[in-house]
Amino acid sequence: MDHSVKAKLISTATVLLVVVALVSCGPRTEPVTPGRLVGFQPDGYAVESAEVILAGRIDGLVAEDSVILKMVFLRGQSYVEMSVAQFDGSIDATSFWYSWTREVAGPVRSAFSAFPLIYGELSGEYGESYVKAWFQGRWLYVFRGEKIHSEDIAEQFKDYKRAVERSIEL
Repeated sequence: MDHSVKAKLISTATVLLVVVALVSCGPRTEPVTPGRLVGFQPDGYAVESAEVILAGRIDGLVAEDSVILKMVFLRGQSYVEMSVAQFDGSIDATSFWYSWTREVAGPVRSAFSAFPLIYGELSGEYGESYVKAWFQGRWLYVFRGEKIHSEDIAEQFKDYKRAVERSIEL
């Protein structure tokens, strides 16, 4: 074997070993799942219930291909229901979003509530309660109750989820 060919093979092998070493030593991130978020306890509220379910229902609609965290929070006589769903893909989340918003807010509001596969948002009085909801990628978030409490818990939850994501990255 020619000396220059040996040198190229050795340098290529060295580069590959360095790349493999760097990649294998890098931080390992485990995905955030609804089950990892079950410890959420917003300030000023009591947790009445918490459950993680596969392909459950949100407002009566089956959220197939999802894992859902459902929690209920109490403060005095007020309560907030929270449903956080992680779908298998953004297509599943978008499809559910449009079905759900059509049921909750009607077809016109539903049609203009999202950028498909990316982000959608809905808030307002629907039925007998205030709803604050959004989807982003594979995730769907629904908070239902009195406006002041739904908004408060939704903001606290955003902070909590970011903190969980950061802790997993470390």
